[in-house]
Amino acid sequence: LIAVTTNDEVNMIACLIASIQSKVVTKIARIRNLEYLEVPQMLDKQHLGVDLHINPELEAAESIARILEVPAAHQIIEFAEGRVKLVGLHIARESSITGVELQYLSALQPTRGILIAAIQRKGELLIPHGYDKIEVGDLVWFICQSEDVNNALQAFGVTAHSARKVLIYGGSKVGYFLARRIENEVSVLKLVEPDSARCEQLSQELSRTLILNGEATDQRLLEEEDVGDMDVLVAVTDDDEDNVLAALLAKRIGVPRVVTLIKKSGYLPVLQAIGVDNVVSTRIAAVNKILQFIRKGAVLSATTLGETDAEAIEFEALATSDVVGKTLAELKFPKESIVGAILRNDEVIIPGGATRIMEKDRVIMLARKSSLTRLERMFSVKLEYF
Repeated sequence: LIAVTTNDEVNMIACLIASIQSKVVTKIARIRNLEYLEVPQMLDKQHLGVDLHINPELEAAESIARILEVPAAHQIIEFAEGRVKLVGLHIARESSITGVELQYLSALQPTRGILIAAIQRKGELLIPHGYDKIEVGDLVWFICQSEDVNNALQAFGVTAHSARKVLIYGGSKVGYFLARRIENEVSVLKLVEPDSARCEQLSQELSRTLILNGEATDQRLLEEEDVGDMDVLVAVTDDDEDNVLAALLAKRIGVPRVVTLIKKSGYLPVLQAIGVDNVVSTRIAAVNKILQFIRKGAVLSATTLGETDAEAIEFEALATSDVVGKTLAELKFPKESIVGAILRNDEVIIPGGATRIMEKDRVIMLARKSSLTRLERMFSVKLEYF
């Protein structure tokens, strides 16, 4: 049961009724009221029967915080408690790896330990093979250990550094969550909010954030606050159009990267083309949180790749599943899927065809949705086990 009405109380009651009627149904509730979130024990399985409570604004803030760690990235997805990252990167210009067949990239020292998992080109997602090439304009998804992300970005000709000076436009829930999340991690954090009463409230709750009353679409304000010296502007008001306008104005003034929150998914395909570097959707952030609870088999986590028809999934290799003890070449996974990494104890393995899956391995895959049912069966417990 997934209860995502606009009323928190209705969602909680729906989960409670479902738990009374059935003990096996997984129950998920959307909770937006911060007062409920401050009493997590009330929302647990013992009291209201809620298996998972999600707050789309909180999930969106976490997504933005990950982007700020690597502002050059389009999207960052973490696996294995953050030890493995799947990074989406726009290829804006020629580099040493553009035009080179993927099978020869291992000969380039900077790309060792990196696997190209997918390429999005002109709106189409490609699960690549050895003969495919990276082209300028592609959105490339690569997977590697977290400590290798900077080396990977350098191989693509991108300077890697985290954002140290950040301006947030919008004291919305997302803006508040984000400021609270990063204010002890950055050197300069400013938050611009048009509503003076909201500014007063935020100033009492955020101790290391400079709160400014004004509009980030006001060029004079941006120039007075020397916004061009910021590393990133994040526009997270509740108005999509305001967010886009503020981001474009900031780019014109000289801000290197801009991140925009949107609610209307129809804007996603065009924002990159008009100069918005990163786009975060509260809807997609919430869906990604839900996915691991509705996937079958030994799924530890699952995340959609933007608006594509693909997901990045982390499976656990159970002793009684079809995959244990076999090499990737023997398993014959669906063509529209790829194994990006295997976590075995504390070792991260970027696999090849001869890599063998062992019991309790955590296998990170990227696949089109048409292949997911077959993958779930392959990683599930075999019927003869029962």
